[in-house]
Amino acid sequence: EARGSSDGSTVGAMVYTKDEDDPNKKLSKAQIIDNALVLIAAGSETSASTLTNAMLLLGLHLSQLHYLS
Repeated sequence: EARGSSDGSTVGAMVYTKDEDDPNKKLSKAQIIDNALVLIAAGSETSASTLTNAMLLLGLHLSQLHYLS
């Protein structure tokens, strides 16, 4: 990627994004870190919920659990 442009990642987009009303205004380092932490927390909540539901469903459908093992 060209220097000064995003690499296509979410964090890269936050680093190189500019305010529509004021192109000189960018997210601060603290804002980027805060946003990244929110995304990490949201991702872990989603993963934990998905795994919990998967275990519940396998427990309720033992024939499928045995099929998988």
